[in-house]
Amino acid sequence: MRMRFLSAMLLIFSCTFCLSCRTAPYPDPYEEYRRSLQEEIGELDWSGWPQIQSIDAVGENERQYREYFHIDWPELEQTVYYRLGTVSWQNGLLGVQVFLPREASQGTIFFAPGYLAQSGIFSDFIQYLCQQGFAVIAFDLPGHGISSGDRADIDSFENYGNAAAALVDFVQQKKDVFLEQGLTAAQALPQPWYAVGHSTGGATFMIFAEQKRRQQAELPFRAYALLSPLVRPVFWTPAIVFAHISYPIRRHFRPLKQSPELLGVETFPSNWAFSLSRWRSEIDDYAQFDFPVFLSQGGRDTTLNYKAGTRFVREHFPQTESHFYPELGHIIHQTSPLHRAVWQDMVRFFQNLSLIE
Repeated sequence: MRMRFLSAMLLIFSCTFCLSCRTAPYPDPYEEYRRSLQEEIGELDWSGWPQIQSIDAVGENERQYREYFHIDWPELEQTVYYRLGTVSWQNGLLGVQVFLPREASQGTIFFAPGYLAQSGIFSDFIQYLCQQGFAVIAFDLPGHGISSGDRADIDSFENYGNAAAALVDFVQQKKDVFLEQGLTAAQALPQPWYAVGHSTGGATFMIFAEQKRRQQAELPFRAYALLSPLVRPVFWTPAIVFAHISYPIRRHFRPLKQSPELLGVETFPSNWAFSLSRWRSEIDDYAQFDFPVFLSQGGRDTTLNYKAGTRFVREHFPQTESHFYPELGHIIHQTSPLHRAVWQDMVRFFQNLSLIE
């Protein structure tokens, strides 16, 4: 009797699993809007820079985007030069936002959000950085937000670094043009430049650094801030084993934490996990880097193995200043005192570097 019961349960489970086959991504409800927005904003245009651009002077799709993510704080239209546009890379487009305060005196931050996230949800974080005198250039990772690409997927983690490189090259070219036109260095995105990445955004800038080392090229950033950087997810071994077993009949899942916001992600592809697995097999061969790094880790991070992340960063970035927040989870964009403490510590870290110089 027990064997029959177990056999029946196994049959039910197998049938349920097979009936839930999904080798194609879940439909993207924002595909049409994304394309319309990309066409409307076009390539990141800095002609006439620096000039204040009112939200009333932009197209309908951009206005919807800015209103949804509250990129309309009072100081924005009074003191911050703002542009939204795209930058070409490989065969796709990166969604990019530029925030340049009139009194930008602290430097320029290049910001990359994490997996299943986009720069729009970090509006409060970016506002805080602008208030502290930083210019901010934020971009969506490929397959996220405004950026093109298969949703939440990447064939190789090297492409995250390639995307960052395309943005840096684009901005550097624009900066040189502005200087030739007589703009001051502060108006043309002030030095020093810093790289700030959250989760997979942090991994993106680590990959970028390694790519520059292999190319024997100079790194354009004075320092990094790695905010809960992706190195090893929790429960990684059973997760990747399950992904391999299920791949023949199920290649896409609903994310554990779906994105309810505009341009959010509706699918999680197993292929991304395989790309992560390949990257993880490569990172132990990364060189050591001699520039300063601010590292934040939360004690309640249920997404990443923060101990493994801390160990890796300290080994490969010896000038790391670690900040551990026992009550902090994985996200850093909320406006609670706990989250703002991370922002403040990071800004203080950058400011102290400027004092040393």
